[in-house]
Amino acid sequence: MKARSLRILPTLSLSVGLLILLGVGLVLSIQWTASQRILSDLGGRLVVRNLEMVAQGIRGHLDPVQAQVEYLAGLIEGGAYDLGDKRGLADLLVGSVAASPQIGAVVVGDMELRAIRIRRAAASGRYEISYPDFGRSAQHRVALTETVSRKSGHWAELFYNPKIDTTFMNYRRPLRRNGEAIGVIAAAVTIKEFSGLAAELSEMFGSTTFVLYGHGKVLAHPRLVTKSYPRSAAEPAISADRIGDAVIAALDTAAPSTLIDVSAYPGARIDKLEVDGIGYFVLRRPLQGYGKVPITIATYRAAAEVNAPIRLLVWSGLAGLVFLLISLVGAIWLSRLIARPIRRVTEGVAKVGELSFAEVEPVPSSWIKEVSDLAASFNDMLGGLKSFEIYVPRTLVQRLIKREGGAEVTSEERELTVM
Repeated sequence: MKARSLRILPTLSLSVGLLILLGVGLVLSIQWTASQRILSDLGGRLVVRNLEMVAQGIRGHLDPVQAQVEYLAGLIEGGAYDLGDKRGLADLLVGSVAASPQIGAVVVGDMELRAIRIRRAAASGRYEISYPDFGRSAQHRVALTETVSRKSGHWAELFYNPKIDTTFMNYRRPLRRNGEAIGVIAAAVTIKEFSGLAAELSEMFGSTTFVLYGHGKVLAHPRLVTKSYPRSAAEPAISADRIGDAVIAALDTAAPSTLIDVSAYPGARIDKLEVDGIGYFVLRRPLQGYGKVPITIATYRAAAEVNAPIRLLVWSGLAGLVFLLISLVGAIWLSRLIARPIRRVTEGVAKVGELSFAEVEPVPSSWIKEVSDLAASFNDMLGGLKSFEIYVPRTLVQRLIKREGGAEVTSEERELTVM
């Protein structure tokens, strides 16, 4: 049974094309996977780095205050200062406020809420010493009861001072001596510096960074640096719908996104939302340890800016596909160049088999050495056969070829004279 044969042109085109397709396709696949992974990982690190810087700024603002209150409490509980020593305590508290400019006020009171208060004047920066009696204030009595019921200090809720139009965070700690509660110490910390930090990082990273307090309340935002918003004792933080930021106001409509991998960062989440036909990506991360009301650090950026590297990656992939198509066309063209002289040789051999030497054209040379050697050998053979045809009649050759069974032909050499 005759074996099935393949034509050289489609065989070369298919084999070379498949090799190119496999090679380029593999490179494109690796490039796409690696680039997407790098983009996701690097993007996650970059945006989380933004939030980390905000968190470090807030911690650097609040933690020294907590440490300062703990230090003062240790001095009082250890007996170095007595709550009845008003002057000594006043000097101690003035020194503590001077060492921590973010502290707006420090208050130390006994169980009857007879207090010593050191307050920094907003205009002059000087210290005001007063001795208020908060015993008649139901609000302060509730605060005292809550504070002494705890074993350690804690960050309480925000409060707003209308006289200086400032919102404070406050750290409270019970005072105990020999196991019994003797009073309380508290420090109020300004938070307007948070907005300055948010504005600085927003400019640095080209995004909008902000801090949320609980649900729907804004603790820090770049706009709070230059603009004042009405607040009250009931609403010490500004609601999201009053800040004038449409993206923050629409946070409840955000849906989870997997564009950037933030799984390595505990509590972090990335969402996507749309405002007025424009998409935005929002990254949020909680800040723990500053009270029972959750504080969330967040940043958002237009989706078009975030997607720019993705678009570049897509365009590079398309460019690779175009190169692949050009390579396949080139492979077919190259296969035709290789196959053309071989096909000419095949056609010539068929003509030679018919003894139609006159119809056989010489095979042109090729830039491929092996194919060029084949063409030269065929042309030499063709020249010899044409010379042989002059002396041997075609009919005789055909009779010899067609002899039945291919019997051996005996020959005889004689000397002849041709007249």
